[in-house]
Amino acid sequence: PDFSLSVADEGTFMTDLLAAMRRWCIPESSSSQVWKMVQRVEHRLITEVGVFDNAMAKLNFMNGSHVVDGTDATTISSLSKLAKSLCQTYVETQRCQIINTGRGILLN
Repeated sequence: PDFSLSVADEGTFMTDLLAAMRRWCIPESSSSQVWKMVQRVEHRLITEVGVFDNAMAKLNFMNGSHVVDGTDATTISSLSKLAKSLCQTYVETQRCQIINTGRGILLN
């Protein structure tokens, strides 16, 4: 059977991993220390998710991947996309929180 995960339909496993990554890797608080931490975490996540994606591709659990020199697999998963845009996602999350707080103030 084909257990691979296509880019369009990564399945429940990847969806759950993505939700967990968003929940645990994007802080709700905002400060200069948090921003520095997010930048460090982004770099680390890119590395770690890359290793994970490579392993998944080598095991043929992902479609659209290819192996280079028999050791390095490259694929684009939702996890990779989030890891590579963690800082931007954090900024967008902060912006939404600020907008929602402002909206709440105006409506009360």
